[in-house]
Amino acid sequence: GAFAIAGDDVVFSTNVNITENVASACTRVDFTGYPGQLTMSSSLTVAGSFKLVAGMTVTGTGILGITTTATITSAGITWPGALTFSFTTASQTGTLADDWTVTGTVTHSTNVGTINGINILSLGSVSGSNLSGVTTVYQFKGTGNWVAESLIGNAMIFNTEGTITIGSAVT
Repeated sequence: GAFAIAGDDVVFSTNVNITENVASACTRVDFTGYPGQLTMSSSLTVAGSFKLVAGMTVTGTGILGITTTATITSAGITWPGALTFSFTTASQTGTLADDWTVTGTVTHSTNVGTINGINILSLGSVSGSNLSGVTTVYQFKGTGNWVAESLIGNAMIFNTEGTITIGSAVT
């Protein structure tokens, strides 16, 4: 089968189940009009917007990586794998169009600029450095680790029946 490469816009609109099992990269992903299932078992790196839609399902343990200023939309769907913000400069901004519930690890690279939006509800771990943002709240809702190498500039809410282990470098 075919897979996305850097520079591609990927738009899904027919009811065909999709399996992403090869590390892929693209500029934009839009599932508007897509009622099927996306199965993630590898990494998908997106240098632009990423939009899920109500009515579709997402399964698997793959990684969604956002690498530049972008708006990402979950449409209320729990992301089953990891979510990584790996911006190339500190001036970039990730905007959450709605709440994001993430089962896997939420990771921020050293260059992460700003994460704006509503809430990131972490059912697993949060890792990274220079976390900042005007409006995003990180809610720990499961069992996992909070590992940070430096400044945390966002609100954190711990609301879990699980165990959150806080790393020694969290400041």
